[in-house]
Amino acid sequence: MPKTRTPSPTHRKLSPNGKKIFEKPPRRQVGPGGFYLPRSKQAVDKEGAYAFGQYNIIPGVLKKQWLESKIQLQGVMILPGYFSGKPIREIRIPEGVEKIGARAFEQCAELREVWLPSSLEEIGANAFAGCINLLRVHWNDSLVDIGESAFDGCHTLCNVLLPESLESIGRAAFRQCYNLENICVPESIESLPAQVFENCGRLTSVELPSELKVIASKCFKMCQMLQRIYIPGTVDYIGSEAFAQCYNLLEIDLPEEITKVRYKTFYQCEYLQRVGFEPTMQYIDEQAFKGCIRLHKPVLPDNTTVHETAFENCQQII
Repeated sequence: MPKTRTPSPTHRKLSPNGKKIFEKPPRRQVGPGGFYLPRSKQAVDKEGAYAFGQYNIIPGVLKKQWLESKIQLQGVMILPGYFSGKPIREIRIPEGVEKIGARAFEQCAELREVWLPSSLEEIGANAFAGCINLLRVHWNDSLVDIGESAFDGCHTLCNVLLPESLESIGRAAFRQCYNLENICVPESIESLPAQVFENCGRLTSVELPSELKVIASKCFKMCQMLQRIYIPGTVDYIGSEAFAQCYNLLEIDLPEEITKVRYKTFYQCEYLQRVGFEPTMQYIDEQAFKGCIRLHKPVLPDNTTVHETAFENCQQII
């Protein structure tokens, strides 16, 4: 008599267009709020059929939920916005996932720790924005792109180890990461976008790449604990308000490629005492150093044009 085969706990089912999908993966219990994602790729419907089944989240109970991931032509990605606002405490993203979609984990207020796989290349815009209790990210070595506002508002994030593989960082990617204390920007980065480290109040140490060319507007605005920063000689553009309200900044040397200090670049840097200008300096814009109350009179080239409000309220300059 032939043996009967016990059905697999994970069984196949056909979507309306005939593609195979997996409906119920086997359960594995993890800690409260913990998430483990499936380790394999499977063909799914391009219009959004689920690659893996779903179990509801019950906070404080040993339950699990599988990631609904969608196969793209380039590989697997986490669907945009899917986990947004969910009560997740940690997330282990499996090998094979190449992209985290936009807003995938946005406003996950309970999220504390994230593991990124070596396969991951892209973190989408706002992917972890508003994860106010995110303490630690286990970074990988193959990340290529961090999207706009990807970690914006991650107030407790204290470790950012950007890999040398990184090619692009989006606008405001680490804005309002209040607990971030140091950052080393990889040599592969040539441009820092606007607001990328704005309002990182505890940032004290910044190491910029030797071939950096652009520091965009509000890049380090309100980094209140930053005292010193070395700007590489290759930088030819510093945007408006780039270092505004860096209250504890003590001194700065501008490279010879910088010919203009823009609007409010060093506005209200109250402890700034010395600025080094090169002979190439041509123009200092309005309110560029306004409110730098401890700034001593700088030595400027004879051909430099200075706006009448450039050094307004600089009490040490007579």
